Amino acid sequence: MTGIGHLAPTKHQYAFRENIIALGRRSFADSQGDQPLQLHVMQYSLKKIMENGTPAEWSVEDEYADTIKNRRLPKGHLVVSENQIRPEFSFWWRMLWNCVRANYLHDSAQLLSIDELRDFAWSVGGTEEHSNFTPAEFALMDEHLQKYRPDSQSRMTANEALVQNLLPRLIQTEYDWQTNVKWPEGRPRSDDSDKHESIWWRFAKAVQHKFEHNAPLTIMDIMYVEIAEHMDYIMTVDRDGDLAKSYLRLLDAYSGNHPDEPATSLYS
Repeated sequence: MTGIGHLAPTKHQYAFRENIIALGRRSFADSQGDQPLQLHVMQYSLKKIMENGTPAEWSVEDEYADTIKNRRLPKGHLVVSENQIRPEFSFWWRMLWNCVRANYLHDSAQLLSIDELRDFAWSVGGTEEHSNFTPAEFALMDEHLQKYRPDSQSRMTANEALVQNLLPRLIQTEYDWQTNVKWPEGRPRSDDSDKHESIWWRFAKAVQHKFEHNAPLTIMDIMYVEIAEHMDYIMTVDRDGDLAKSYLRLLDAYSGNHPDEPATSLYS
């Protein structure tokens, strides 16, 4: 076994309730503070769940709205005030369910317009003082929502969402953190952990650990397996292509920030 792109079949978890609740929490970590990436993680995950014949459980939206809104930030996260984080959690729970409806009903009109997104953010306590609710952030979100709005795109496959949207944005987001574009001196943290950590690599290694212990894989674990499979393919057959070049640029940036422990791969 040479990495998670070569994992043999194991137990997969496609249950709707468990994965939707996990998405409402873990997608923040997977997206690394990048809202377009969070959208793409949600879209891929929902399409993957749906493609495996899992019916939607519509009651989950209301049942867990308060739980999601009141969740705590992970250890080491930059301290954020309650009046900022609660609107953010509520906003993305609503966004997740708009994506659920768009996919399960094959109706991209279920995705909110930029004005509707702004109105909802204000209704749950968001303001332009919140960094994720600025005009620039809403414009960026609208740009990435356009990738799913045409009705033909409501039937985009999980693999298409991963290859066309999620993976390029993941590489760009990781690169921005390595080069301090997102925040001066790397990831803002309240502890002494690595401010230039690769979140991608952290989760890839976690999937490897699960596989070695025969633990079931969640939908987001499967996402990292499929990312690795695609990266293995790209690095073999299209090493001079744009995606491979952007990945190698990221790998160089990561190794430059970790001269004592340079990486040979961030996905397996």
